[in-house]
Amino acid sequence: DVTVEKCTKATTMTLSQTAVSQKISQYVYLQPVFGPVGSATESVQWESSNEAVAQILYGGKEAEIRIVGAGQATITATSESGMTATCIITGEEAPVVKENAETTMIVNAEKGIAVYKFIPEKTGNLVIYSLESNFTDVEVALFDRDFEWLESSFQYGDAFSLSINVTKGRTYYIMFRANSDEAMGTAKFIISERV
Repeated sequence: DVTVEKCTKATTMTLSQTAVSQKISQYVYLQPVFGPVGSATESVQWESSNEAVAQILYGGKEAEIRIVGAGQATITATSESGMTATCIITGEEAPVVKENAETTMIVNAEKGIAVYKFIPEKTGNLVIYSLESNFTDVEVALFDRDFEWLESSFQYGDAFSLSINVTKGRTYYIMFRANSDEAMGTAKFIISERV
């Protein structure tokens, strides 16, 4: 004998998060949750109320959303049967760092990253490097204003450096990500022409 279990039609839909804050250049992932437990899932359409803040890159069973600006956006998921659920996303502007200025950086234990905005005052080669650090495993990466990856370096030990080629007046984002299980730490770094 074959037992056929019937799926219950979903009567509710929520999202895996209802409110989230994230730095510019980072990502938020959302999934629909259907109820009651054991009910059938449905296909979902995703929409952002403010694409200057949050852009949906992929909207299948899990929405991948990139934060591209400061402010708020409401992400709305609509199921095929017409149920809706929302998540309010707050895009946080990255703090600005300047050339030849020492900056103390803290990687948040919750998110494991720190992001800074950098607008160079001249065109040329610069180096991002640590003056003090208690990280043992960190990635340093450079992105342009469109969040295209430009350079990155994985560092093992308590010192880090990354050589970058920049254009005067252009906006860049520098990301520090701790790759250890603890995913947190502090460092003092500087951006200059040479170490």
